[in-house]
Amino acid sequence: MTTTEILCDFLVDTGYSDIPGDAVRIAKERILDTVGVALAGAVEPAGAGRIAIELVKELGGYPTSTVIAGGFKTSAPNAGLANGTGAATLDYDDTTTYTICHYSSSLIPAVLALAEETKVSGRKLLEAFILAWEAGTRIGECMGAPSYYQRGFHTPGTWACLGCAAASAKLLNCSREQVRTALAVAASAAGGIRKTYGTNTKPLHSGYSARNGIIAAMLAKKGFTADRNVLDRDPEAKAHMCFSFPVVFAGEGNYNLSKVTEGLGKSYNLVSKPIVTKFHPGPTAMAPFIELVIDMMKRNSIRVDQVEKVEVRAIREWVEGVSPFLRPRTGDEARYSAPYQIAVAMLDGQVGIEQHREERVHSYDVQEMMQRVHLSELKGSEAIVRKLRETANIAKMGIGELTIKLKDGREFIGKVERGQGSSPLKRQDLLAKYEDCAKRVLSLSDVKRSIELIENLENLDDVTELMDLLRG
Repeated sequence: MTTTEILCDFLVDTGYSDIPGDAVRIAKERILDTVGVALAGAVEPAGAGRIAIELVKELGGYPTSTVIAGGFKTSAPNAGLANGTGAATLDYDDTTTYTICHYSSSLIPAVLALAEETKVSGRKLLEAFILAWEAGTRIGECMGAPSYYQRGFHTPGTWACLGCAAASAKLLNCSREQVRTALAVAASAAGGIRKTYGTNTKPLHSGYSARNGIIAAMLAKKGFTADRNVLDRDPEAKAHMCFSFPVVFAGEGNYNLSKVTEGLGKSYNLVSKPIVTKFHPGPTAMAPFIELVIDMMKRNSIRVDQVEKVEVRAIREWVEGVSPFLRPRTGDEARYSAPYQIAVAMLDGQVGIEQHREERVHSYDVQEMMQRVHLSELKGSEAIVRKLRETANIAKMGIGELTIKLKDGREFIGKVERGQGSSPLKRQDLLAKYEDCAKRVLSLSDVKRSIELIENLENLDDVTELMDLLRG
């Protein structure tokens, strides 16, 4: 059997009763976190989510699926587009470090939109989400994260699209052949380049994947045709048939299909592989440096007016990846600016949604403090990167050092040595983040009720009450 066949058999044959309880628990955590950031992202001034909602409203569509914080319903694909874009707008959505992807911001909007349209149970929704998480992350993992990431692809727009198609096909009760077709159709809709960082188009990739995944499954259900072994390279076939999805996006020799099928159905990535919940908008690898500088300022009772210079030394890929904007002009650019993030962390003692508003970016104290923050490459950076690539330990790319130099000559040095997401997620922290995001749209009673519904998702007959709340 081909890899595509084995994966599709798993998607068709596996049911809710086969899924471990820990996977269900974590799935509900991911849904709660993603719904929260989608609510906040939808109302961000001049944000991609708000613009996407305006467009979707203009486009119309049969009203079956809720546009989160939009106040209306539209078709499932259009709802997926708006909600996926909103969920990724603030770059506050979770990350799978082993595949370098914000998967939840595409997959969950797709699942919620189609589950509402088809009026399936909460169990069916969770089943589709968990199995698609497994399928999508395994496809991403098989391609070797560094190879396609360094080629400039933005993963929420690439293999995440196939994952959204897998979930949608499961919700539509597609046959084996239809699931294979859905994956292939989604593969032709996949895309997204990293040069869009700091613009509205970066979060649009999650919206595209949600919408395109739903459409791919709908087309497959209606009898659409496509190559049914889209993950597999067939050397015996004609030249154009050799370009499987991994070959195109990762490059020949940079992928390992065995990672798709090894342990499939026995171990679940949702349980065993790291997922980072963000508590600061922006790149995942920036968070440890933000937390370090806040801790150093507090622990050593350092005042901002005492600081002469801050030196950040990190791996070159970190500097290039998380800080393409040294002098940001907008809130979107500020999320990808290490000098800004460090400066505002020192001034405000936190880096949250408000710290990325344009008025804060242009404030005098931030602009002045940014001048004191300097980035450089960590000593031995190339050797460290080489080792991390060999061990596929992408989560450790965010290691480095930070020195705060004071005007009186004193120096304080801190190190970032842990990988992102190394600390266990605490329920109270997740709830606090959700409440902070959700209260921007919902009343306090609706915030509380939405938490109850999501945490009790497996017992819901359908998601109508939840989605009606989220409409805003």
